[in-house]
Amino acid sequence: MCYQKKVDLLVLGAIQNEAMLRYYIGSVARKISRRPPCSLLLVTKPNKNESGLNSIVISGIDHPKTSNTIDMALNFSKNFNSNEVVIVEEVRPSKVKTRIEDDLTLEKAFEERENLKKKEDKRINQIIELTKNDSLKSNIQLKCIFGKVGYSIGHFAEIKNADLLVMNSPDKKLGFLDRFFPHDLEYILSDMPCDLMIVHPN
Repeated sequence: MCYQKKVDLLVLGAIQNEAMLRYYIGSVARKISRRPPCSLLLVTKPNKNESGLNSIVISGIDHPKTSNTIDMALNFSKNFNSNEVVIVEEVRPSKVKTRIEDDLTLEKAFEERENLKKKEDKRINQIIELTKNDSLKSNIQLKCIFGKVGYSIGHFAEIKNADLLVMNSPDKKLGFLDRFFPHDLEYILSDMPCDLMIVHPN
């Protein structure tokens, strides 16, 4: 139906945590999320949204889809008058090549991380500059996290007490085996820290 009607956004109710049995069998919302026909909004607490979306966390991972995801998320935050928008740059720890063995290598590893952070900030700022949301640009915060992609941003959104987390759609249809070997979006789907928007490039 979404394909036939050319739907831009599908809104679904979703439980926040997948129980063990449901995690492996899959709930309706999760099944659609793993094979998204269009952009999705999974709502875990409908009553909470009566006061708007005050805090939004957006994935800024280095990926071709990210610029479209950020643009859509910023439009969404503008419509809901969000007070806080944080774009999270997740960087795999393996990007830091220096192994810490002493004070000298510790300093070198720290410098390497700082350079990676500056590079990520520059990349995201270039994406922001291309968006048409000039009124929001001054309210956007950037946060660089070194850790497991998907898990790190989910944990950050939970600590931040975010109202909405926005991420790219998966590159491929997630299958049964992806639940045994969680990665990226699977970390979020198994234990959603807040409402989740999955942006599908139409």
